[in-house]
Amino acid sequence: MSPDTMIKDLDHINDYRLKYEYSNVGLTLVELLVALAVSGLVALALFATFRVQGRSYNQQEHTATLQQILRTSMLLIERNTRMAGLNPEGEAGAKLISANTAHIHFTSDLDKNGEINPPREEVQFGLVSRDGGVDLYIAYHGSGRQTLAENFGYEENGELQGLLFTYFDLDGVEIPAPVPEYRLSDIRTIIVTLTGEDSHPSLPNPIRRSLSSVINCRNLGTWR
Repeated sequence: MSPDTMIKDLDHINDYRLKYEYSNVGLTLVELLVALAVSGLVALALFATFRVQGRSYNQQEHTATLQQILRTSMLLIERNTRMAGLNPEGEAGAKLISANTAHIHFTSDLDKNGEINPPREEVQFGLVSRDGGVDLYIAYHGSGRQTLAENFGYEENGELQGLLFTYFDLDGVEIPAPVPEYRLSDIRTIIVTLTGEDSHPSLPNPIRRSLSSVINCRNLGTWR
């Protein structure tokens, strides 16, 4: 073997050894710290995303529940209030007994026998404060006061909020509430507004939703 060939072979061996040594060099401390920092930022971003999504889902779930309570309560109020003053025989004297902003009380001759049988043929809707919350209640068919929606409303300036009745006469003119007794017979249309609030501790802010309905009371007085 010539000297030149031996030199080339040695150079080749040295190059291979250098490549092998450098290919097995580990990460430096700085590189490890950078990698850990990047991983931490990614983990924080993922956690924040999951947390926002969790809050959004929770809020949507509470909102859907509140809206369902509003719809169910409104259907019951509509169905019963349309029957206010029902007097098919013309002798029962069914009528509105009281009409306030957050309470209504009326009778209906439901069994059509020409008589009012209290309290079975009396209906009331209103709000009541109970255990730090505001409940929407119904009293009808002689069953006494029953909770229609628990922790439904809220208090504002010392007043119970969540149920609002607005009354109108045959010409569409509003009759201020509380309606005096001599004007109860003038009521023909009632606008009912329900405003529910959910202030569950898991919510960042209380949720409020409203629902309104116009009820034409065809059994109250005469209509043009």
